[in-house]
Amino acid sequence: MTDITKILLVEDQEQLREMFSSILKDEGFYLDEAEDGIEALELLNNNNYSLLVTDIFMPNLNGFELALKCQKNFPSTKIIMLSGGGEKLEAQHKDSIVIYKNKKIEVDLFLRKPCSLVELLSSVEGMLS
Repeated sequence: MTDITKILLVEDQEQLREMFSSILKDEGFYLDEAEDGIEALELLNNNNYSLLVTDIFMPNLNGFELALKCQKNFPSTKIIMLSGGGEKLEAQHKDSIVIYKNKKIEVDLFLRKPCSLVELLSSVEGMLS
């Protein structure tokens, strides 16, 4: 990992965001956090991130739409999507294709919540190695 490797973590549930953030920072990753897609989009526009880790179901701008915007405007940024599932979401744990409301997106990895912190960390390390 180099000094410029940056991760953007987007999660609207504060406890989860703090837990994920803590484990990643403890491993030496530089990390910015956002609680919704609007805040994340602003950070994406003003920083260079190697990896976007985003929940799907969030207020204001959901993670699916955020990922589409990220792919369009920042194609070199890798994406890990997280979700506990929900209505109209089709994706299996460790898939790369996520379908939501009949729209399809290909991401680097989909993790179904709850996932273990070890699995999240190893997935992030794998994306950035």
